[in-house]
Amino acid sequence: MDKWILLWWILTAACVIWYSSITLYVTVRGAFDIRQMLRRLSELGGTDQPSQD
Repeated sequence: MDKWILLWWILTAACVIWYSSITLYVTVRGAFDIRQMLRRLSELGGTDQPSQD
């Protein structure tokens, strides 16, 4: 019976590590993409501003 408990602990740990690594990857890539998007938007400046009449 102890082997089954060990198996489930290993599977649980593997899932937690996998989920944490995916979450970290998405966070880092998302921050990088947002930084690029904001940089591009600031380079555009006010070229696409609607006129205020």
